[in-house]
Amino acid sequence: AQSLHAIQIAELADHDGWQLLIKLADELGQGDMARAFRGALEEEDRHLETIRELVEKSCLSEAGAG
Repeated sequence: AQSLHAIQIAELADHDGWQLLIKLADELGQGDMARAFRGALEEEDRHLETIRELVEKSCLSEAGAG
């Protein structure tokens, strides 16, 4: 559970980093770059959702509720 939580924190930081890169690219008029970053963010969204599901299952299992 602790390892999954650490991965979740890393994924959240990664997600926020992509969001910031998109904003920077947009602000600097780099539309092509921003679009590429949005594609990466979509993949990060999937990673984050997977980790959230795993963390939830782990917590429920540890509590005897899963």
